[in-house]
Amino acid sequence: MELETLFSAEYSPLRRLAQKSINCYQVTLRHFARHLATVPGREPGPPKVSDLTDLTVARFLAARERETCRATAARDRVQLLALWRYASRKRYVEQWPEVPIIRAPSRTPTGYTAHEVALLIREARKMPGTVCGIPAGLWWSSLLLVLWESGERITATLATRWREVDLASQRITFRAETRKNQTRDITRQISPQTADLLTGRIRMAGELVWPWDRSVCLLWKRLQGIAKRAGVQYRGFHGIRRAAVSYVEAACPGAGQRLADHSSPQITIKSYLDPRIVPQGPAATDLLPKLDLSAES
Repeated sequence: MELETLFSAEYSPLRRLAQKSINCYQVTLRHFARHLATVPGREPGPPKVSDLTDLTVARFLAARERETCRATAARDRVQLLALWRYASRKRYVEQWPEVPIIRAPSRTPTGYTAHEVALLIREARKMPGTVCGIPAGLWWSSLLLVLWESGERITATLATRWREVDLASQRITFRAETRKNQTRDITRQISPQTADLLTGRIRMAGELVWPWDRSVCLLWKRLQGIAKRAGVQYRGFHGIRRAAVSYVEAACPGAGQRLADHSSPQITIKSYLDPRIVPQGPAATDLLPKLDLSAES
């Protein structure tokens, strides 16, 4: 059986994977296929379940680590081994994986600063043309403002429909079905400024607030272009979420976790709080005794 068939016909629907996760698995499978094409003696063709052997997968992951980075190789490992374990439980393969662990380094979270978010929004207002009939400047600036004020992820925000927007009370509800983990709805306040931007739009209850009829990848490309023109280092849409969570946490300890709707403060601290924004306590240089480095008399 081909791995792609196993993934698309069984694993993905049984795990009810979101499209973003499906895309990540498919990228891993494509890179695995390219690696297998270089293996001496292997017959040409797409990856099969029989290709899931310890040495083959370990060599693939080592090659990925050399080509990209350890974090990418660690992600590929998680996804391949998830498929492999499923295949093993279903008796498609006999061997259970014994592949070396790859420990991805923990990086310091970095978001945009408030000044950079303002630059992005000002530049977004200048976007020419339209998006699904909506002036592009209005589409982009209102989207970035809502991402900033709500701290919500881009996927859930793009899935928002007009029936979930209450402009009178200046609130937006993000439905559980559209959010990561799909556990619960959350409602977030928006500013009068953002509500005014949305007020002028034609509104139909079942319609998306920010419809997008192009490639999903192009969405990130457009933001990258906005950042370049604004003179801001590109940090993706998630950089806005990190910034919002960090500023809220800096103003009110514990509020960042509530804004992000994380299950534990450790998730917020590890992956979201930008140390440039959130005070980290006194530095060691402030606490250490001062050394007398003057020359001896």
